[in-house]
Amino acid sequence: MAVLPIVGTIRHRVSLLRQFWALERRGNAGRPKLQLLTRGFLSNRAWLYPFDQFHQHLFLTDLEAEARLPRLNSPEAMALLGDKLRFHQWAGTGTFPASCPELIGIVEDGVARRLDGGPLPRAEADGRAMIAKPVDGSGGRGVKRIASIDDVDRLGRYLIEAAVVQHPYASAIYPHAVNTIRVLVGHDEATGKTVLLGAAHRFGTQRSRPTDNFKAGGIVALVDLKSGQLTAAIADDGGPERTIFDRHPETGTAIVGTIIPRWNDIKTLALQCTRAIPGLSYVGWDIVSTEAGPVVIEGNAALANPNLIQFHEPMLLRKEARDFFAAKGTISPRRVKRLRAFAA
Repeated sequence: MAVLPIVGTIRHRVSLLRQFWALERRGNAGRPKLQLLTRGFLSNRAWLYPFDQFHQHLFLTDLEAEARLPRLNSPEAMALLGDKLRFHQWAGTGTFPASCPELIGIVEDGVARRLDGGPLPRAEADGRAMIAKPVDGSGGRGVKRIASIDDVDRLGRYLIEAAVVQHPYASAIYPHAVNTIRVLVGHDEATGKTVLLGAAHRFGTQRSRPTDNFKAGGIVALVDLKSGQLTAAIADDGGPERTIFDRHPETGTAIVGTIIPRWNDIKTLALQCTRAIPGLSYVGWDIVSTEAGPVVIEGNAALANPNLIQFHEPMLLRKEARDFFAAKGTISPRRVKRLRAFAA
């Protein structure tokens, strides 16, 4: 009988390695970098991560992220945040402490309807600035900016949201996408402690519009957790060198030194949102700054990848993050000992 758990473990590891290799092939068109792969990093980290400034041991590896981060959250929490329609409906009950984009309706295989199941009159939708996004999509795939229900793909299930009007600072940097702030939060239900683990600000480009998705060609800057000030932004141009921008490459507007308005409000909101969902231990909130205050676009619980942070600095550089991931078993006791030596 003891053989069955062993077989299950082997299958899981084989599946994980296959997934890791698939990520490697998608992110690296050149020759694999075996030195990085054997240490758990994808090859493109050679030019995306600042290994020349920080020791590799301070970074969460891609294998650690893929294998261990999804296990931190309960299936119920992941299901809630993984279904955009269900999350919208739940957030509208008053339990959620944040504002979300107005949900206009749903389009399923070309048929538009309200949330109550009734038909969605075109007079309520057409002519408005709207965003259509797949109900179960991720990574910005399938997201379109539309002005009419007719613009939505005829196949599939899409949410129709009113487009969020972002704060002028974000529009000045790039006006053709909603530029979101990814805030990573950790929560320990046993102790009740909730901590900010990192934050990054994405900006769209001509390649990524209407989204700011990094893999689609967007750029990302680090956010100083204390002040809300932005660093230079990084882009993935395929290497072999890091591509850094002090100003947006298309608008010329300064990124470095920009301070996010009402940053303390955004931090507080991210912590409150995390505590509002039972079983949620690790999450990445996508938040938009508006003149009326922060708006939560969505939460990412299945795999809130730390790479947006690690493009600029290691995830384990700060003690709060080290302590959180150590307590959750994301990093091994052996790694914890080595990290203590680095911090000494």
